[in-house]
Amino acid sequence: MTASRLEDARRRLRLARYMIVVGAAGAFAAGAVAVRAAHPAGNAAQSSSDQTSVTSSGQSSDDGSTPSGGDDSGSFLSPATTPPVIQSGGS
Repeated sequence: MTASRLEDARRRLRLARYMIVVGAAGAFAAGAVAVRAAHPAGNAAQSSSDQTSVTSSGQSSDDGSTPSGGDDSGSFLSPATTPPVIQSGGS
């Protein structure tokens, strides 16, 4: 009779541990979704003036809203065309 009670207790403990793990994983996923929804970059909708459309010929037509006339990546700079000027001397 004691072995049966011990097995029953072990089964309940195993189930409780399983439920804790499943609950923690669900809470983590819900938190990640909430953080993503609250982040400003996740909610930013691209305005229609910044979009590039593709014409029926397969070529993209740019509206010229960016200075380079290309995409809006903005993280790439063109290389320098002149060597840097080094000023020597001081105050």
